[in-house]
Amino acid sequence: MNCEDAGALLNLTCKPVTDGLVFLQSPLSLAFDGSGLGAYVQELGNERYRISDNANTLFAAQTFGMASNAKRADQLQQIARSCKVELSDHGELFTVCKAEELPWFLARFMDAMTRIGQACLPRSGQAI
Repeated sequence: MNCEDAGALLNLTCKPVTDGLVFLQSPLSLAFDGSGLGAYVQELGNERYRISDNANTLFAAQTFGMASNAKRADQLQQIARSCKVELSDHGELFTVCKAEELPWFLARFMDAMTRIGQACLPRSGQAI
C-alpha cells in the first residue's frame, strides 16, 4: 500500500516510515492532553495489514499521570474489545485485517483510541 492509497481511506495524513510501513495521522486528539491520534499500518503480505499504536496511547496517558491498576486495565481492555481491536499486556492497541477491511478497522481503531483517551481523563479531584 502506498501513502496516497492509505491516507485516502479516511482522509488521513500519511507518512511513510519504511518499506511496507506507514503512519496515518488523524485530525483527532487525545482528550487528556491534545496529542494527535495516529496509527501505524504495516503490510503483512497476502493482502493482510497490521494496525498498531505502538503503545503510544497508554504511554501518553501514563506520562500525563494515569495510574495503572487492575480495574483500569479491565476497563481499557473492554473498550478495546468493544471496538474490535486488541490491547496487549504491554499497552499496545493493535489488530490485523484484510485489505478490504482496512477502512472499517481504521475507524474502529481511532474510536478505541478516542474512547481510551476519554477513560483516562481524571475524575474530579483525582489524578488520572
